[in-house]
Amino acid sequence: MLNTAYVPKGQIVEAIEQRHATKHAYQAALADWQILTAELEQLPGWSQFYANALQDALRKANARRKETLVAMTQADGRLAIYQEMQLDRWYAEPDARPESNAVVISNLSVLR
Repeated sequence: MLNTAYVPKGQIVEAIEQRHATKHAYQAALADWQILTAELEQLPGWSQFYANALQDALRKANARRKETLVAMTQADGRLAIYQEMQLDRWYAEPDARPESNAVVISNLSVLR
């Protein structure tokens, strides 16, 4: 009777050890992933990945205008992708001169 109790106990201990090892491996992999994905834009292949995504979006947006896509050369496509990537860099530090800010703010209130 006592021997039959050792078999489940051994299986339970083995399962707990396996679970602990798996949890530890998961935590290590998660930490590695968080470090790698913290600054995706700094990865060497990021700009190529981003350009590919933009190219796919350009094709999808112009799916009905196939003649436009066919007429585009590779240089035209690269230029369109480059211009789209530059749009993400629209923000610059605001001008610190109070008079220029006042003009912009007054123009905004006119647009409302």
